[in-house]
Amino acid sequence: MSKRFLLHTSTLQDKIFRFCLRILGNYEDSQDVTQDVLEKLWKDKDSLNKYNNLEAFSIKTAKNICLNRLKHDKMKAEKLRIENKSNATYCNDNYDHKEMSEIVKQLINQLPEKQKMTIHLRDVEGMEFDEISEILEIDTTSVRMNLSRARKAIKEQLIKIENYGL
Repeated sequence: MSKRFLLHTSTLQDKIFRFCLRILGNYEDSQDVTQDVLEKLWKDKDSLNKYNNLEAFSIKTAKNICLNRLKHDKMKAEKLRIENKSNATYCNDNYDHKEMSEIVKQLINQLPEKQKMTIHLRDVEGMEFDEISEILEIDTTSVRMNLSRARKAIKEQLIKIENYGL
């Protein structure tokens, strides 16, 4: 059972970690949450067959752990607020790819949680709408709406940066 378990979870580990990193914005915390999820899966390894989609269950579990951490970590929220205010340092007409990528990451981090998670799961992880719907516990219409709003907000902010700077 342990070899089969390792085979299933090794492919999930990176996705779980990237998802946690997007939500928490902290490498170490994301590693901790990833380990917590894998530990939970290990404890339930004999009953994993009951889940139709182990990947969705794992990411849903990671989402819940991450959101609980954010709720209980007021210092983290304050740090993010300060970082968001200091993002105004990238005003240049000639952005290179790396700078633009950083700006987009910062804009994504400023989105509301559901939009942030939706855009990460769809655009970074390449998940389908029904999988995202299951993970976030919302209907597929809401997934599409959150994704559309997130992309629109990022586009508007990029246009402002491009035209006027921050």
